[in-house]
Amino acid sequence: MELKLNSEEKIVPDAFHGTCADSADDIKKEGKFKGGKRTDYYLGDGVYFYESSCWHARKWAEDKCSNMGKEWVVFRVTLSLKNCLDLHDRNHVLYVKDFAEKMKGITGEDANDTTVLNFCCFKNTKICSIRATYSKLENNKPIFKMSRFLDHNQLIICIKDISRIISFIEEERKC
Repeated sequence: MELKLNSEEKIVPDAFHGTCADSADDIKKEGKFKGGKRTDYYLGDGVYFYESSCWHARKWAEDKCSNMGKEWVVFRVTLSLKNCLDLHDRNHVLYVKDFAEKMKGITGEDANDTTVLNFCCFKNTKICSIRATYSKLENNKPIFKMSRFLDHNQLIICIKDISRIISFIEEERKC
């Protein structure tokens, strides 16, 4: 299956990245973010942002940093989603599904999201970012009795190519 990426610039003016203060100092000093690599990253290797949600970035940073006895910081970031693998696009979902099935055919085993998405990006080097909604299933409830909207959805963007980070400023604990 062929993947058709959006070749036009799509700007996200309000993405947020939470981190510990020491990492924030490095980001400010070097003027750039560094992508992480772990086997349990939801959207594979890269730098993670919450689209339009300072609250989620703050909550993530508070939880992570306070467990290590550190202060937290949130950055407001402007991103370009040109050549984004967007898992809200049905064709992109089918591409990833097809990729996972091909991987299983080769290895004989199911692969997790991280492995499949990292391999998708390895095989298709045009992919600069991945965008998807994450729902915390164990806590996700309707926002009111008759609602179809859930209260723990997070729109997450993983940037693979850091040149897609257009600008950033530190938020002053406003969220």
